[in-house]
Amino acid sequence: MTAERVVLVTGASRGAGKGIALALSRPGSVIYITGRTLQEGDADLPGSLANTAAEIKSRGATARAIACDQSHDQEVESLFAVIEKEQGRLDILVNNALLVPQGLILPSPFW
Repeated sequence: MTAERVVLVTGASRGAGKGIALALSRPGSVIYITGRTLQEGDADLPGSLANTAAEIKSRGATARAIACDQSHDQEVESLFAVIEKEQGRLDILVNNALLVPQGLILPSPFW
């Protein structure tokens, strides 16, 4: 069975990337999601690719979570090789990868 559409969303562990991946999830689609946080607790911030994948699946799409640090060219090259091998195409790419500096996640007063 051929996928209706093949999507890749980077930075999909949480935030905008997760929201975009969920918004693009519909039955018949294959959604590849990447990030550095594969499981809950792997990072200081909440959210993970596993959680996002579960939500994608609950919407009827196929989810494929792949840990990938977008700052490493070889990891990105391997990611695209997997998509090429498994799907033969990529219809939508949302590049939302981001690195949050450690100081921005420390608890502190707003003002």
